[in-house]
Amino acid sequence: MKSAQIVKRHATFSGECLSRHQNGKPFTPTLSTYLKSNKSFGSRDRRRIRAMCYAWFRLGHALEGLELENQILLSYLCLEDDAQFAEFHSDLPFQLSDNWTTMNLVERLDYLEQNFSLNRNLIFPAEGISSKFDMEKLRQHQFQQPLLWLSVSEENRKSVKNKLDLADVEVQVQGTAMALPISTPVQSILKSYEFEIQDYSSQMALKSLDKLKIKTLWDCCAGSGGKSLLLSRNNNKLDTYASDIRPNILQNLKQRFKLHRRDYCIGRIDMVDCPDVLSFVRSNGGEEAIEQEHFDLVLVDAPCTGSGTWNRNPEHVAAFKGLDDSFMERQEKILTNASRFVKSGGYILYLTCSVFEAENEGMVSAFIENSSVKLLEEGYIKGYEHQSDTMYFALLQK
Repeated sequence: MKSAQIVKRHATFSGECLSRHQNGKPFTPTLSTYLKSNKSFGSRDRRRIRAMCYAWFRLGHALEGLELENQILLSYLCLEDDAQFAEFHSDLPFQLSDNWTTMNLVERLDYLEQNFSLNRNLIFPAEGISSKFDMEKLRQHQFQQPLLWLSVSEENRKSVKNKLDLADVEVQVQGTAMALPISTPVQSILKSYEFEIQDYSSQMALKSLDKLKIKTLWDCCAGSGGKSLLLSRNNNKLDTYASDIRPNILQNLKQRFKLHRRDYCIGRIDMVDCPDVLSFVRSNGGEEAIEQEHFDLVLVDAPCTGSGTWNRNPEHVAAFKGLDDSFMERQEKILTNASRFVKSGGYILYLTCSVFEAENEGMVSAFIENSSVKLLEEGYIKGYEHQSDTMYFALLQK
């Protein structure tokens, strides 16, 4: 079979896979199920179909007016340098520039805009984005898979670096964070207790706490607890409390704390409808009730659009239909409820993985106007500057 026929068939298969995906859901399970159901696919087939699908999420859906298979092919050829391009390019259902292979990404995007009606606003929507961002850099970042970032304790850092060097893994060290190529099989190189997979932005967002004297911490939207775990590892005397509403997430959190031999207090707490007294269970089995104005620091990693992680999860861009007021309402309730449990003089660290002003500066500004807290520091860790996710942080004092 000719190369042109093969690449077109791969585009057809990719279209079949994409048609089975439910908008707004993670794509990995859909892709995995589709590839497993087609036993005849070889490794090259799977690689190209995967690349085509993600190229469509990153770029192809913004090629308005084209049939799906042509969107897939064009976006794939724009973002990937296919070794067989010379064999099949003349048989494609559209014409590309004679110097396509020597064009850089910016030039290719300009070409698509001029010849195929590329809508850049669909690559990453501009409306509502914080003015702190360079919009074009944000869109360019959407085509780049972030690095694999590790959080490694100071005691393990040297041995981890040595193991990675022996495995011939390219390691970038930025402060206390380590970055590896995204495809690194880190679990087969390192012991599970030697590291945590944690994005650079998540680690750096906590740097504003370095000079604060904190004895008690409540991570009230903990998820799997990466941030509170990092703070606990850096401060052996920190009394760490963590909560979430999802039982399966809390179970994972417990396992992570046990793996790193950290004590914890865990509670299942609904932050939108928060009780006046919090209930926690310690790692030794003891139960504890916490009343208001108890904590030196409450960490509020608020639910949000997740737009700061869209380069890692590009399937969410095509499903985005604009900001949902319900997100901001939840954020406001969570922030208000969390503040009730902060001591006078204590701190709130508000975080989102969003680039939208309404979820970040706008939310914090409105909260300050209606409360007695003051803003000490705020900012963005911009993913396009670090090959990472993007995160907003605001340090408040009660």
